Amino acid sequence: MLKIGEFARVGGMTTATLRYYDLCGLLKPLSTSQENNYRYYTLAQLSRLNRILTFKDFGFSLEQTTQLLHEDVPLEQLHCSSPSRNCRGLIYYALVPIVRGDEGVIN
Repeated sequence: MLKIGEFARVGGMTTATLRYYDLCGLLKPLSTSQENNYRYYTLAQLSRLNRILTFKDFGFSLEQTTQLLHEDVPLEQLHCSSPSRNCRGLIYYALVPIVRGDEGVIN
């Protein structure tokens, strides 16, 4: 298991962001020490973190991201939050493996 700082470095973000994601319920640590309140994560949780960051990059709010992660939202229903972006097709083709949890390369 990785301490929050180690996981933050591997995930390319700050510990403050991870604490916020924990508070929001987006990404809970696998365990929290009762002695010192350290948060511990696993490398397997990087896939969820990457999905969160991908939704963020496409302009989804944290509330929308939470909904997308917790519900089985069909990809056809995904829309860019910014009407000036014409990225519906890009989201569909880029997020299919991410949303489904598939491994591999996007062609």
